[in-house]
Amino acid sequence: MGLRSMLGDQRGFTIIEVMVAATLLVIGVLGTMAMVDSSNAQTRLSGGREGATNLAREVVEGARSIGYDELLPASVNSRLQALPGLASLSGTTWTVKRRGITYTISTSLCSVDDPKDGYGSHAGASYCADSSSTGTTDAQAEDFKRLTVDVTWPRNAGTQSLRQVALIDSPASKGPRVAALIATNATPQDAPKITSPMLTSATFKATAPPGVASMVYSLDGVDKGSATAAANGTDWTFDIALPSSLSDGGYDVSVRAVDARGVVGPSFSIPMTLIRSAPAAPSGLVGGPNTIYVGGAPKQVTELEWNANSERNVIGYRVYNAGSTLVCPASAQTLSLKLSCIDQTVGNGGTYTVRALYRNAADVVTEGPSAPVTTGSFTRTYYLKQTTGNTSDATTCAGAFRKRDMQMGYAGADPEETYNRTSSNVSLNFCSPAFSGGDTVQAGTTTVSGYVSNSAGSTCAITASLLKNGTTLLGGTSVTVPQQSGNTLRTWTFANSSTTLAAGDRLDLYMNWTQVKACDSTVLRYGGTSNRSSVALPGGASAPPNPPTGLSATTLGDGTTQLSWAAPAAGNPVSFYRIYRDGIDYTNRIDTTGSGTETTYVDDPGGTTHSYRVTSVSENLAESTMAGPVTK
Repeated sequence: MGLRSMLGDQRGFTIIEVMVAATLLVIGVLGTMAMVDSSNAQTRLSGGREGATNLAREVVEGARSIGYDELLPASVNSRLQALPGLASLSGTTWTVKRRGITYTISTSLCSVDDPKDGYGSHAGASYCADSSSTGTTDAQAEDFKRLTVDVTWPRNAGTQSLRQVALIDSPASKGPRVAALIATNATPQDAPKITSPMLTSATFKATAPPGVASMVYSLDGVDKGSATAAANGTDWTFDIALPSSLSDGGYDVSVRAVDARGVVGPSFSIPMTLIRSAPAAPSGLVGGPNTIYVGGAPKQVTELEWNANSERNVIGYRVYNAGSTLVCPASAQTLSLKLSCIDQTVGNGGTYTVRALYRNAADVVTEGPSAPVTTGSFTRTYYLKQTTGNTSDATTCAGAFRKRDMQMGYAGADPEETYNRTSSNVSLNFCSPAFSGGDTVQAGTTTVSGYVSNSAGSTCAITASLLKNGTTLLGGTSVTVPQQSGNTLRTWTFANSSTTLAAGDRLDLYMNWTQVKACDSTVLRYGGTSNRSSVALPGGASAPPNPPTGLSATTLGDGTTQLSWAAPAAGNPVSFYRIYRDGIDYTNRIDTTGSGTETTYVDDPGGTTHSYRVTSVSENLAESTMAGPVTK
């Protein structure tokens, strides 16, 4: 065809070509949107602590701006909420929203009677629990006030918290001022970083004007003791114990000088950071297969959750799969304090490891020791064994010449057993343990793997059939074993139908030999270490719980929305409930209940109408279908 003919061709593209191109475009756009959503979620989680720290500091500075005599325990919250930027979103709980995260703030305020100038009467003020002693020697008993600010915010299935403690000096306390505070056995001296676990205490030196009668030192706002005066009359030294039980992380070391009249001066502080060891391996790991929705479509994934480390120096977590590939976060350059992980690339479970991150002495992000968790598998594998613990019930483990067990898991030390037909015995039945109820076998493909040999001069056909309670056929197929063949792993692959297993039900694998002479010499080997014959079924190790029922939504007097539901009456146990808002995708998850016994949840709708759904979740994170939606 000439160039002119080609340019004049009016046929264009076929409708199939257009549809394929459109499909590829949609897939690319959805993938990009998913990555953007994931990146935004990681940024939100990592920025949560930074926002909480800034908010706590803002509350402390706000308290310092209020007159000392106006700082009272009964009214401190209302006075602080009246300051710009600290107004509460609701009337019942002090909540402030920053960068899309809703923080809950609580404060406590108490007075401190410093023992260095003697004790006085505590009438008319609320004193701290560690400042309860009274006396008559101090006419001005209240030396300063201690403000404790706690900030919490939602993160994954729970909450994260941060505490900041500040001392607010009394205007009646016009004592001497500390000029300097340094560490003498750690560097840098004005902000020591202690890296050696062999250092059992940190030594500090404070400098104050002559005439100071005593010096009080504190750690994170809590008095620890009195410093020792040097011969020059201006230097004071003290030690802070560093036991291994003291968590690594950042601390505030402060001192206050006291004159001969007992008047306490303002506090002087420097930071101290402990970097002596790696944080412990994370605890409380759970995980398993689950089905989530991505872009409105179901997707099989592996989900993991764990508890937050108690160490102050933890800056993030990393999750690796069985192949040592980083799963969460998406990049090693990302620092995420998220306490959960969804592996969307794996459908076969396996052993995952979770590691806490910290900055070492060289300020390099470093991994701590790993904690493993073995998840369930979307392919449920039973091993064929020589034991008979599942075979006593003739109703659910139906008759065959020989009945043996099939068990999930494999100890690796069981003796091997063989079976071949005789003239009157042609069947072998492997029976599963009894199910607890609520479990399912999903429709899919079953694969039986058996080590078989045939020393006869002709072929032998063996049929594998999967049944429920020996009566309901779920699927099966036949494999012909060649003559004069050695011990070889052979597979029976067949489609199986789905079924729900009630309490006490069993699955049976029937192996039937054709009644021909050659089958007398056709041997199946199972158990043992080398010949691990097995059957692999589709579906997880156990079914998720049943969904909650009776979901409803009510608007409360403060404008919040309360969701209520009833626990499922049957099925697998519920560990907790998960709340979805405005959609079914996993990105629409907003929170969980604390346990499986909580059947209400209160959400702050922010003056907007929302739709809600609730699911039941097992201890291994298998999730039920959704109850809802309800709109409020």
